[in-house]
Amino acid sequence: MKKSPVANVSYWEVEELAAQICGVSEEFEEDQIDSSELEEKLYEEFEIDMEQFHKIVSHLVPLADCSKSPLTEKLVMGFSNPEHNMWICRTEASLIESREEN
Repeated sequence: MKKSPVANVSYWEVEELAAQICGVSEEFEEDQIDSSELEEKLYEEFEIDMEQFHKIVSHLVPLADCSKSPLTEKLVMGFSNPEHNMWICRTEASLIESREEN
């Protein structure tokens, strides 16, 4: 079985992503929390450290996709297999809820 490609994603960008999904992006951008505090929040939320998160993100980025469904004409986003031209998992973009709604 062929492995998916791995993206060269900067550590800084992965920290920005972690701050976003942990709900502390503004605090991180304004230096109200540092990298170690962000890693603590990441662990509290997902029980994963920054190095593991970076590895997962690097493997997921090449699979990230967004397109318009030819059947429904709705925008969908998710992860796809470009070699087989198929979705692995997806959702309608309009169905994605903001963090405050969850």
